[in-house]
Amino acid sequence: MQAAIALCHFCETHGPRVVITCQPIRDASNSQIFPENSDRGLHSPCEPSTSGATSPTEPPKYYGDNLTVVEDPDARCDACTSLGTTSYLLSNDHLTRTSYISSQVAFSEIVLDRIRTSCLRSLSYEISIPQLSLTQKGPLKDVNASSSKTSNDQNEDGKDDGNIFYGDSEHGYTFALTFRIPDTKARGLQRLYSLLVVSNDPTFLLNSHDFFLQALRSIKDKLRSLAMETFRRENQQMREAEEPLRPENASRISRLPPNLISRRISLDTKRTLQTITGDEEIWIRLHR
Repeated sequence: MQAAIALCHFCETHGPRVVITCQPIRDASNSQIFPENSDRGLHSPCEPSTSGATSPTEPPKYYGDNLTVVEDPDARCDACTSLGTTSYLLSNDHLTRTSYISSQVAFSEIVLDRIRTSCLRSLSYEISIPQLSLTQKGPLKDVNASSSKTSNDQNEDGKDDGNIFYGDSEHGYTFALTFRIPDTKARGLQRLYSLLVVSNDPTFLLNSHDFFLQALRSIKDKLRSLAMETFRRENQQMREAEEPLRPENASRISRLPPNLISRRISLDTKRTLQTITGDEEIWIRLHR
C-alpha cells in the first residue's frame, strides 16, 4: 500500500467514524484482466480476483490477491454509513495493473487499524494552526507523533478548515484535510468531516503535499457546494413554513398542527451524506 484515502465523519451519535476508504490493490502475478470487467459500478459481494475465474476464458474481476472481507468493528447509524459491509466500488488501471477499491471497511486489518487511528486524530485532537508551516525550515526534520505540517483554509463562515500532516512509524503517516459542511438539521448547522491520505512513507506524502492539497480541496469544495444548495433549499422551505406564524396571521395559528413548531426545529443527527448533499450517487462520485 503506497497510500489509502478515506472520508471520515464526526458522527453526533457515535463520534469519529471512517465512512469510506479507497485503497489500491496491485497485481503481482501474470494473470490477465480485461476492460469489459472493469466498470465503476457498485459490486456485491466482493469476489476473488486472480484465482477467482470460474473457467479458463473468464477473466478475474480485479488485480491483486484474493481480498478478505474484514468485519466492521464499529457501531454505526445512517450518518456514518456509506456502502454497507457487502458492497464496494471498483476501478481498474490497466497500464499499472492496479485496482482501486472503495468500501466502507478496508480490505486489510492493518489498513483498517491505521485509518481508524488517523480518523480519531483528525477529528479529535489534531488541530491545524494557521501559518505554522511558514516557520518550519524543514518539515522532514520533525516527523514524529507530535510534529505536524499545517496550513489553513477559510470557509464561508470564517472558521478555519485546515490541512495537517502527522504520524509515526508505528501507526503510519497521514495528510489530513478537516472541513465542515452545512446542514439545517445538525447541531450548530454544520457537520464535521475529514479527508485522509494514509501511507507508510512520510517522504511520499510530504513531496506530494501540493498535489494532495489541491485534490482534497477540490473534493471538499464540491461537497460543500452540494450541501449549500440543500441548505438554502431547506431554509427556504422553513421560511415558508413560518409564514403562518407571523402576527398578522395569528388568527390562523389555531388551525395548525399542535406539533408543527417542534417538528420544524427538531434535529436529525442521522442524516446521510446523500441527503445532506442532495446527491444519491455521492459515493460513486467520490470514488471516481
